[in-house]
Amino acid sequence: MNKEAIYSGSLIIILFLLEYIYIRLARKHNIFDTENERSSHSGNTIIGGGIIFLLAFLIYSIFFNFPYPNFLIGAFILALVSFIDDLSYVKYSYRLLSHLVALTLILPYLELSSHGYFFILAIVILGVGVLNSFNFVDGINGMLGATSLIILLSLLYINLSLNFIDTNFIIAIIIAVAVFLFFNFRTNPVCFAGDVGSIVIGYFIFIIIVNLCFFTSDYYYLIMISIPGAEAGLTLLFRILNNQNILMPHRTFLFHFLVHEAKLSHLAVSAIYALIQLLLCILVLATFKWDPIVKLIIFTSVILIVTGVYLFFRNKYFNVRITLFKSQN
Repeated sequence: MNKEAIYSGSLIIILFLLEYIYIRLARKHNIFDTENERSSHSGNTIIGGGIIFLLAFLIYSIFFNFPYPNFLIGAFILALVSFIDDLSYVKYSYRLLSHLVALTLILPYLELSSHGYFFILAIVILGVGVLNSFNFVDGINGMLGATSLIILLSLLYINLSLNFIDTNFIIAIIIAVAVFLFFNFRTNPVCFAGDVGSIVIGYFIFIIIVNLCFFTSDYYYLIMISIPGAEAGLTLLFRILNNQNILMPHRTFLFHFLVHEAKLSHLAVSAIYALIQLLLCILVLATFKWDPIVKLIIFTSVILIVTGVYLFFRNKYFNVRITLFKSQN
């Protein structure tokens, strides 16, 4: 039995054990996600179960002699600030600072010598958006885990062909997400990922995708995060256009409306989002070696279709429309 097989098998057992221990400790110390303005659940559910994403990466790093120390430091910074935010409250400015520091730690691993400062700034801004978009989808049973698992499995498949990053890194996070889903993808979930989980998994997915984009000099792969990106970006746009505070907790994401207004179950909504995510990833896997012009057309079409579908269902169910110009009374 080779080293990788021993590592994978051991990791499954260790992460199940660590998640079980965390759940016991969380119950003992009342670490619950209580209902608030952004919640889609009733009652108290353990929060912070996504801490195993960080623990999985730590175990991977120890087992393989710390191949990505910057990623580990960045993940620890994000996890610390996010877990404190789960337990009490951290000002947005401090959370944003942690995001910027963690994302900056990725930059030395990228080939940036031929790019200017504005390009580097664009990467960091994109990273902040990705982290927050994954953060938004936690709270709907199974959604964060299911979409993340599909993206990671797709990236693993591509990596087996291109070898742009250590495969064992991706496998570690896949195992952690699968373990988390065991406790989360239920009608009555044992735990939610919390900010500590959703921010860290967003960080790892962004690391993998941005490394893939630089390795191939192709940004086509960003299609794989267009679902959480569209959900977050378009909802943010709606709130800005309606003069709503974008920093306040809310329940105005499309998936919130599907649960509360269309009366779909959490697992049904998660399954719908996971299916769409799967279709997009299959599209990428089937076309990532195609001609760049064709991929550009596909990329543009996907963005337009995703945006159109979002607007259609938002208008269909909830009669919410953008008004760019309001009449003065």
